[in-house]
Amino acid sequence: MPQKKSEIPKADRDRAYYERNKPRILAYRKAWYAANSQRQKDERLLAKFGITRDDYDTMMKRQEGCCWICRTSEAEAPKGVLMVDHDHATNKVRGLLCLHCNLGLGYFKDQPRLLDRAQRYLSYRRL
Repeated sequence: MPQKKSEIPKADRDRAYYERNKPRILAYRKAWYAANSQRQKDERLLAKFGITRDDYDTMMKRQEGCCWICRTSEAEAPKGVLMVDHDHATNKVRGLLCLHCNLGLGYFKDQPRLLDRAQRYLSYRRL
């Protein structure tokens, strides 16, 4: 005897609906993202960093379209974008960095002391 709709868990019903309609759902999502990608980026900037697209553009102009540390242009940066760098303790935005410089600061735990030691190490160990 078939189960009543209410006896089937909602997660199972949702999964079954998705599988039956997967091509249509994926096409809709792709079209929506293409039409709204800038809106999503703007919302992400505001939600995560508390800045608007105008704030981002102002920083980009102030930095002459380059990573603050290595001067890599946005076009040459990995993924073709400069990332918003922020202080994890205060959540204040510091500037725009390429992926490598942003990850580098993270690997050094945003601690100037460790970066100074790394600089001395590289200078001392130069071959």
